[in-house]
Amino acid sequence: MIEQKKKSFREQILEICKRNSIETLTIASKQIIKCIADLVENQKPKTVFCYFSYRKEIQTRALLSLLEQKEIRVCIPRICGDQMKAVRWTSKTRMIKNQWGIEEPERGENIDDVDLAILPGVAFGRDGTRLGYGGGFYDRWLSEHLCYKLGICGSWQLLDEIPVEEHDIKVDAVFSEKEQIFFTRNSIYNKIKRR
Repeated sequence: MIEQKKKSFREQILEICKRNSIETLTIASKQIIKCIADLVENQKPKTVFCYFSYRKEIQTRALLSLLEQKEIRVCIPRICGDQMKAVRWTSKTRMIKNQWGIEEPERGENIDDVDLAILPGVAFGRDGTRLGYGGGFYDRWLSEHLCYKLGICGSWQLLDEIPVEEHDIKVDAVFSEKEQIFFTRNSIYNKIKRR
């Protein structure tokens, strides 16, 4: 059964992530942020939705600050029941911990018009597939929002094949500290809307 396979795969990859040193994670995060900064400089998205890093995920706090300095409108996830909202964030936003211990805005303006979404994942496939944490929050949000989907992960999370289901949404690109893989045909940035 695919759900059981995903659960087992998730546990294996998260165990690998746990064993990684903070130094390895910090180095990988810095390299990925540099690549994202280049993408942002070239494509000039007006609004970026980015996760607020938790535990051993690729660290995004420096990236959020960098985007804010570039005067890009930034939003981060906020969970409301079984839905995820993209809520406006600035360095002055008051944060609280949700039921999983992940920091999110206490309140804020919900943003629907996003150009670029920077996504976490337990693992990403070299074909653009994404294995999330099992809650379906990102898949539901992405199914309702047209934006360029960029998955970021450590090289230890980028695999040839991962178990997925039909409703799992693929990304347009995946960045690790070692590779940048683009899946979108035609213009690789064609889902970043110009205004």
